[in-house]
Amino acid sequence: MTAKSFAENRCYPRLLINLTLNYKYLEYGNLYHALESRTLNLSACGLAMYTDRILPKDQHILMTLFLPRENVVANPGEKTKKTDDNYLSVMLLSSVVWCHQDENDECHVGLKIMQVEPEHKKRLQLFLASHKLD
Repeated sequence: MTAKSFAENRCYPRLLINLTLNYKYLEYGNLYHALESRTLNLSACGLAMYTDRILPKDQHILMTLFLPRENVVANPGEKTKKTDDNYLSVMLLSSVVWCHQDENDECHVGLKIMQVEPEHKKRLQLFLASHKLD
């Protein structure tokens, strides 16, 4: 599938951005805790990330994205949990749509966002609205 085909199948435009994220998933009954990764791109309904392992299609992934605070406006009256002074977290549940391993054994994973708490969804939407999307 070409890059153009991927773009045509997306429900929202993507922001090409390198953000740190932590993720967890179950494999053979083992919970892998807080593996660190980074995004390739991000939208309101999906994202792509790099990993050091192959993740099967339909695998559920619980993740926390770390959005730079200067680009995030908290909802009025919202009590936000800061990861530190420069970042706000966005927790979400996603599902693997595709996974490709490159020649350096790094995996590129496409994820569909399945569930986000309302205050975190608003935080993500405000972040995306402050950037030019492709």
